[in-house]
Amino acid sequence: LINFCVSQTLSVILTFAPIYAAQYEIKNMGLFFAIFAATLLLSRLLTGRLIDTRGYRIVIFPGLILVMGSIVLLSVATTLSVFLMAAVLYGFGYGCIHPSLQAIVAARSLPEERGAANSTLLLSSDLGFGLGAVIFGFFANILGYQFIFPLLLVPMIGAVWVHFFYTSR
Repeated sequence: LINFCVSQTLSVILTFAPIYAAQYEIKNMGLFFAIFAATLLLSRLLTGRLIDTRGYRIVIFPGLILVMGSIVLLSVATTLSVFLMAAVLYGFGYGCIHPSLQAIVAARSLPEERGAANSTLLLSSDLGFGLGAVIFGFFANILGYQFIFPLLLVPMIGAVWVHFFYTSR
């Protein structure tokens, strides 16, 4: 469920951030994606070791908070620098969350069920990617692009709730 919720936000950001930025005549949104990718890679390198030494729970909640902070920044972004700050937060946040969820899947699955469990995790990503862009695209047509980013806090609140009442055990 956490992965499904977070994947929705990623699909919306990847799909609609360039259109949203164009409303403010922001150029060079390629930098947004380059910084997102670089911080995602860096955070995965750092969080892998942290998960190994301290466990996945210590990484998931900060990742969720970073993603939510990124969404708040995107909600008010009108300049390239704010978009880039949001890219840094989102890259680090997503890079914390996804490896942690994979660690949970591996730890909580029997060896003979790990393939199916990992497939389920990937399915939740696919569903989140597909449904996120469609559902929030519907709201973008009605409300405008600047209002879909604050709405992304809804699935993120759901992810935090699931984290505290399910993965924190």
